[in-house]
Amino acid sequence: MAKGNASAYKKLLDKQYKDLMNRCQVHIEQIEKDLPKPKEDLAELMNELPEAVFLCIVSQEYGDMNLEMTPLMREKFPAMEKLLQDELARLNMKLERVVNA
Repeated sequence: MAKGNASAYKKLLDKQYKDLMNRCQVHIEQIEKDLPKPKEDLAELMNELPEAVFLCIVSQEYGDMNLEMTPLMREKFPAMEKLLQDELARLNMKLERVVNA
């Protein structure tokens, strides 16, 4: 491709891109105008992120998708259950008993 053609092609692409962005901006402005006001200020919430605690149990045999609890899991589960209960108590959350769960 000759240099003159490449330059014309680039100008065409630039023009089409600018036209597209202008049309998108009009749509975005309309969408922003039509959206209801947020109920909560996200910026305010970002400064008050809640603490996140992850309690995890990972299978000793990672590739094994067996749903049976292994003897080791049966041994370790009560300690994990206690950690979870202690964390929920610290957060003032109470577990509800589910029948036949």
